[in-house]
Amino acid sequence: MGENRAFFSHGSLLHHSHSFSFDALENGLIQVSFLLEFKAESKEGERFEHQVSEQWLVRNISGQFRILSYQVTPLS
Repeated sequence: MGENRAFFSHGSLLHHSHSFSFDALENGLIQVSFLLEFKAESKEGERFEHQVSEQWLVRNISGQFRILSYQVTPLS
């Protein structure tokens, strides 16, 4: 990720997550879903705007959360 940040203009990298939902599954598993908007500008002036849907499968072990898997689906 560090080399990706070097590609973008300083201060232009923005992430906005929203529309969270949580579902308790069997065996202490939790499914977390949300939307993530990504905006940035490269050092060459190219603009990026993407929105993705993320879905994580998380296990709660004694109050610590471990991400077991995640899926990212591009929306734009």
